Amino acid sequence: MEFLILNRDRVKSYSTEKKHILIQIYCHDDYAEPTLHLWTRLDTLQIQFDDWDENAKNKICELYKTSQKAKEMIFFSEKHAKRIIKFVKRYLDKIELIVCQCDAGISRSAGVTAALSKCINDDDEYFFKHYLPNSLVHSTILKEWNKS
Repeated sequence: MEFLILNRDRVKSYSTEKKHILIQIYCHDDYAEPTLHLWTRLDTLQIQFDDWDENAKNKICELYKTSQKAKEMIFFSEKHAKRIIKFVKRYLDKIELIVCQCDAGISRSAGVTAALSKCINDDDEYFFKHYLPNSLVHSTILKEWNKS
């Protein structure tokens, strides 16, 4: 399986001849922007969570447990991982490419693609060399994939 990581700007204009799915990630106070319609894209999953790893999540929850802002944050969870896995597995035998997009195309989308690549291709090394995969996203998807 091939993977493509895009940022918020590049997802608006990417093009591919390969059958693929798109996973769009956005923050709690944001929205997924529309993309070009591509006949090769079978489906899009829009999913919302903030870019915090396990350490940051624990510190935020402890330091700001009474803060409204902390209560509004969406931390990546098993529920998110299950949605992503279910979406990917639905199309796995029909696609050549998984496209994943977040704001910068560095952490959340890299965490998703690294985990999916490890599960599907048994290798995530490329993503750790070229990106900064979110460790909470990566570990949670791996854990849930192995359960399913």
